[in-house]
Amino acid sequence: ADIRALNTFLRGCVRCGDAVAARWAFEMAGSAWRVVPDGVAHVALARLLSQSLALKELRAHVEARREEREERLKAVAAARSASPPPPPADAPLACSFWAAGRCERGANCRFYHDLSVVQLDEAAEEADATDAQAAMELHLSHAGALLGKDALARDALRQARRLLAESAAAVNPLAGWRPTVPAAELETKLYPVDSEFRRFEEIGLSEAAGLCFVLPAGGLGERLGFSGIKLALPCEIATGTPLLQLYAAHICALQHLLAERLGRVVRLPFLIMTSADTHAKTELFLASHDHFGLAAEQVTLLQQSTVPALADAAGTFVLDPLDAYSLLTKPHGHGDVHSLLHTSGVASRWLREGRRWVYLLQDSSTNYFATHLAALGVSAARGLGVNFVAMPRRARMALGVLCSLQRERGDGSLPLPLLPVEYNQLEPLLAAAG
Repeated sequence: ADIRALNTFLRGCVRCGDAVAARWAFEMAGSAWRVVPDGVAHVALARLLSQSLALKELRAHVEARREEREERLKAVAAARSASPPPPPADAPLACSFWAAGRCERGANCRFYHDLSVVQLDEAAEEADATDAQAAMELHLSHAGALLGKDALARDALRQARRLLAESAAAVNPLAGWRPTVPAAELETKLYPVDSEFRRFEEIGLSEAAGLCFVLPAGGLGERLGFSGIKLALPCEIATGTPLLQLYAAHICALQHLLAERLGRVVRLPFLIMTSADTHAKTELFLASHDHFGLAAEQVTLLQQSTVPALADAAGTFVLDPLDAYSLLTKPHGHGDVHSLLHTSGVASRWLREGRRWVYLLQDSSTNYFATHLAALGVSAARGLGVNFVAMPRRARMALGVLCSLQRERGDGSLPLPLLPVEYNQLEPLLAAAG
């Protein structure tokens, strides 16, 4: 191996964000390969350590390079002084290229370099070394700023790495709990063809004037092979109607029905939670389609925050492909909608306006509107604060469930009567329960 091979390997590490491989290459360079890393190599490692927020290791690396550079400059000054030190007794043969002022191997040359000899490209080499040191200092500052900006970032990263490690080791956070079918009194079965369904629909319709719709839509359609926002996805292939148009059409239809019954104009608030990835695109999508028949003032967009994306189970941060000094971020999750409703003051405003109910939709499912009035009727009739609409789940379906959880061994823990559990956590629980 030589310095070119080392730098080529490190460039690959930077491209895929592999700090572990870069550390290994540096260890090999100093031992088996007998290669002295140059400024390019040191900057690559510093960049990866900064990306990983390995602040302690990065600081040690930068400080070591800083001290190494200062010692080299001192050695050059001493060699060019009035009384230069003699060459070491064990010095190898002198480098003829260095003596001629044009050795291109630098620190990786196997022959002796008399530092008193000025190299033809010395000024350019020194400028490159200064640039490399500055780049490393910048990477150090960037990592320090990210960590210092929010002390919770380090705790969040530790938590993420712990959870990823547990997931890789197939550790189930619900181990020790036994899932069971929820008690029958918690359930209300809805069949659209029977009279009970129609009764609940009528109750729901009597409550619907106080209804608000909330749609979390911070994600893009990348996982579905779609480059735009999920709300622009077609809900069916016959007409290609976008999801957002279908949602708006249902809200408009309900408003029209309520206006006929109440003899007044009814506008039901519609809030869409966006993210940095989707906010501007959602605004443009709504504006270019005249809000799909809704009044502009009844539609509210709230932008959720984003968090740094992780590349692997080791918790490696991903650099923004468009900005080497920024981390790639992704929406935090649908749960943000609850805190946003509170902190934005929207929930308080709705309450002052006499709104009593909030219907939470998902961003890419259109089945809710088949039962939303009946579900609202059940909530009103039973005095529920929270109500889930769910369908029966068959074994091994990749769907979360609503179940009850009870400790397998009595430790004083109270049973959890109703809890949503993700399918990847449910299967190990069912297997353990036999």
